[in-house]
Amino acid sequence: MSTRSKVLKRIAIALGVLLLTPILVLGLALVALQFPPIRGFARDKLLEVVSSSLQGRLEVDDLRWPSLSHIELSGVRLWDRHKDQVANIGLLSVHIDLAALMAVKVHVTEVTVDQLFLDLGTLDNNHGLLSVFESKEPAPPEPEEKGGSSLEVQIDRACIEGTEVKAKPQPELAVALSRFDGCVMFRMADAMDIRLDSLRGEVRYND
Repeated sequence: MSTRSKVLKRIAIALGVLLLTPILVLGLALVALQFPPIRGFARDKLLEVVSSSLQGRLEVDDLRWPSLSHIELSGVRLWDRHKDQVANIGLLSVHIDLAALMAVKVHVTEVTVDQLFLDLGTLDNNHGLLSVFESKEPAPPEPEEKGGSSLEVQIDRACIEGTEVKAKPQPELAVALSRFDGCVMFRMADAMDIRLDSLRGEVRYND
């Protein structure tokens, strides 16, 4: 075998290793997450990252990864700084198109949220879901935009079932949306496109 052939063979092997390594790592991670102790460790690390930016407390019962493109969270609960529960999700299921990530795109093919509860609280005080996402420090000035978004996000279908939303936009006005079901399609690139489908629910005031 000539020297050139040997070099080409080594280059081909190296490229093969580079391509297979991410797949192998994802496969090992998928297998590892089938064991409850490792799932619990991954869940706790995720909570540490997310909770550091929240004005409240977040709990997640379980994190599952049934397949490379399918992630599930169950028993998601959120409390505000006053220890009032402001959000609850029975089950969150997300399907992702992995091929799109290689092109710096987020393509979610399906999202399902079951048993969703949100308490938005009063808009002018520090109670409710909105208060949980208040910045802990003054935000720096936002840089001027030089063009459209560099990240394309597309959600083919996101559906919610058995949803209840509470809000108090004014001290004398309380609004509740119950038995809310529906789906939404979403895409954000240079422009934003949102489409709604099969929305239904009941609205109550001062109930």
